[in-house]
Amino acid sequence: MNRFEVCRRAWRACGVAIGLAVLASCGGSGQQVEPFAPTRVLVFGDEQSLLQADGKKYAINGLNTSGALDCAVFPVWTQSLAASFGMVFPGCRGDVAEPQGHMYATVNAKVADVAVQIDGHLGGDRFSRTDLVTVFAGLHDILDLYAQFPGRSRDDLIRDASAAGTALAAQINRIARADGRILYVTLQDMGRTPFALAERIANPGDIDRATLLTDLTKSFNDSLKFSVFNDGRLIGQVSEDELSVVVTNNPVGSGYINATDAACLDTVALLDCTALTLVTGATGINFYWADKTRLSAGAQANLAQAAQVRARGNPF
Repeated sequence: MNRFEVCRRAWRACGVAIGLAVLASCGGSGQQVEPFAPTRVLVFGDEQSLLQADGKKYAINGLNTSGALDCAVFPVWTQSLAASFGMVFPGCRGDVAEPQGHMYATVNAKVADVAVQIDGHLGGDRFSRTDLVTVFAGLHDILDLYAQFPGRSRDDLIRDASAAGTALAAQINRIARADGRILYVTLQDMGRTPFALAERIANPGDIDRATLLTDLTKSFNDSLKFSVFNDGRLIGQVSEDELSVVVTNNPVGSGYINATDAACLDTVALLDCTALTLVTGATGINFYWADKTRLSAGAQANLAQAAQVRARGNPF
């Protein structure tokens, strides 16, 4: 049994109810005539999907029993997804000589950067029907729009969030037209993050800042969902937006002890966060948020579970 399987089994009990709730709402229809067997996994988006070349993640980095960093412990969702099909990425290749996971995701990527990532891939390669392509972005678009308030009106920002969702859908459709098989992830409700809750307290006024972040997220996700080319065959949706709502409404019932605070100490950069740099009571998987806006190892595991079920259930 490899280390990825150990991690998956350890987390399988975490959030079963929320996994079922989210999977019931995911995009795609019908069932596969024969099991989808991708030969590559191609990852586009921001750092929530990223496994760096040195094996570090922008979540919570796992340690082995000797206390050393171990890239296979607390895998990001794309790692677990690839591992479920027997593939790895260069940043955690083990003894695999030629990893079939390809990481195009970059730190702080916005929707416009996803287009550049795809351009980079197409500059020397193509997509095929045996490529499983993941797309997860929007976090930094929403944070950038929020930072423009109150200098710009709520309505203007909501409109721009919608445009960003439409733009990301265009890139997903672009991959589908090029014959790739895509899983795209909707953005977590940014109004339920530790960042949003702190902004609400720090900025009392007529407009609730957490609600504004929720509205921006919804505008982005609604346009994204509406604009993707969904024939039930080429594109599958994984609903992180709904998952984040279910968890934050009932963290204990979802397998967490905390869904309002960051697990990592705010004195440590997220890339350097490990099991040794967590707040009191946090274990890496029992808090939903790693830092003020990004997912913990436990949340990454739930997202991976949903993605795996969608990849096998969508009639690619």
